[in-house]
Amino acid sequence: MIKPVMQGRSCAKYVFLQDNIEFGSFEIVTKDDHKEIWCFGIKTPYLNQGFGQQMLRECLGMLSGNIVELGCVKGNDVALYIYKKFGFKVVKDCGGYYWLRREVI
Repeated sequence: MIKPVMQGRSCAKYVFLQDNIEFGSFEIVTKDDHKEIWCFGIKTPYLNQGFGQQMLRECLGMLSGNIVELGCVKGNDVALYIYKKFGFKVVKDCGGYYWLRREVI
C-alpha cells in the first residue's frame, strides 16, 4: 500500500507499507509536461525480494496517463533492469547516473 506522508503544490512524498511495515519511499515531482520520480528506494533489509517492483508498479499506477522520468545511479544494474522492464528508456547519460523516460502508456 502506498501512503502519502507529505503533499506540496508540485511535490509529494509517499511511503510503501505492508502490514504497517515501511519497506521504501519515493517522491513525485510535477513538471509542466511530465512527472518525475525522485528518491525511489527500498530499505536495505528488503532488497532483492520484489518490493521495488511492487512499489514501482503501484507508483506508476498512480501516474498513468503521464510521461514519467527518473534517474538511476550508474552501477545499479538491478534497478536499471527493472526500470527498463517497466518501459523506461535511457534518454541521457548524466555522468554518474542515467536519466530515464517512460512515455504515456
